[in-house]
Amino acid sequence: MAQDAKVILDKVSKKVKEYSAIYVEYDMQLNDEKAGGPIANESGKAWIKGEQFKIETADFHIYTDADYFWAYSKSDNSCAINDYSDIQEEKGFTPSDLFTIWETGYKQEHKGVNNGLTQINLYPTDSENPFHTIVMYIDESTLEITKASMNSRDGQEMVYTIKEFKANPEVNDATFKFNKGDYPGVDMDDQSFRD
Repeated sequence: MAQDAKVILDKVSKKVKEYSAIYVEYDMQLNDEKAGGPIANESGKAWIKGEQFKIETADFHIYTDADYFWAYSKSDNSCAINDYSDIQEEKGFTPSDLFTIWETGYKQEHKGVNNGLTQINLYPTDSENPFHTIVMYIDESTLEITKASMNSRDGQEMVYTIKEFKANPEVNDATFKFNKGDYPGVDMDDQSFRD
């Protein structure tokens, strides 16, 4: 079954890498076993091109061009700028990882097919990994991930449900950079190490 899982995931990776970029609309639910269930829900849109991405939710807009990371908060019309490498070191996970995370550092287990979706569990080989299990639900007819459940060692679970998936959306370099002009009166907080 592990071999079957690898074959399916390799096909998903291959297909994703053929795209110039990806657009997704998603729902995310954060569960906490200590709190006894859901503690947060969020819907969002994401444009992804390699390490570059833009995420829009009701409360935040996040941009990265893989050099800098802009986090805009609607509630106080402010934007914090950081070096992307610092954020990556701290968080260790990007939206693009969701579509290829299994390629290194995970054992794979095929758990069967339910409601037309193939379930594959991923178990990290590194004990320092913040997740103990990641569960992928894949539509084998389209080779698309429709849902992913990421279970952390601290008892939290992030469940991403992909509502819409588009390959090769229209994006350019400006898509992944914060443009002050789009946010009148924004308060900028530059915490990066720019020259």
